[in-house]
Amino acid sequence: MNNKNTHIITTAIHLFAKEGVGVSTAKIAKVANVSNGTLFNYFETKQVLIDSVYVHIKTRMASYIIDPINLEGELHDIFLDVWLSFARWCKENPLEKTTLDLLKTSQVLSDDVMDEGNQAWLKIDEKVDQGITDGILIKLPDDLACSICEGILDSTLSYIQSRNIPQSEVASVIEKSFNIFWKGITK
Repeated sequence: MNNKNTHIITTAIHLFAKEGVGVSTAKIAKVANVSNGTLFNYFETKQVLIDSVYVHIKTRMASYIIDPINLEGELHDIFLDVWLSFARWCKENPLEKTTLDLLKTSQVLSDDVMDEGNQAWLKIDEKVDQGITDGILIKLPDDLACSICEGILDSTLSYIQSRNIPQSEVASVIEKSFNIFWKGITK
């Protein structure tokens, strides 16, 4: 991906987070300081841009979360590391998180694009499958385990923000929510 392509995607992320997916391509081009024609040279349609934004966020998020983790460790530790890294990613990337949530709930993404975005998470899917095979995790689809994880963590982060939990207590609250998740998916 070249710089102009990335710049257009980054601009779209910011505008989608602030104004929703209904924002015009003309506005995205203007804010990105490119012509509308240039935008369409990189992204044939607005749908292609939306799809590219989704895959871009999912891929970068997965890299941020998964790359530093020792995937050869204990399953509990791997999941805890994913949990903590995901919480950190959400805090450090609020516009990307808002855009990702918006795209997932707006019904503008095809199953193929969602599958493409999930490709970056295959290492974690393999760990879920291995945990089921080894009898550590209850039998459930990989995407359901990830949805449960994301749902509990989203609720936890919303709770922390809405209750103005002191920074000194945030780690404890996040770890407690992980323990709830872990008890729910283990045998």
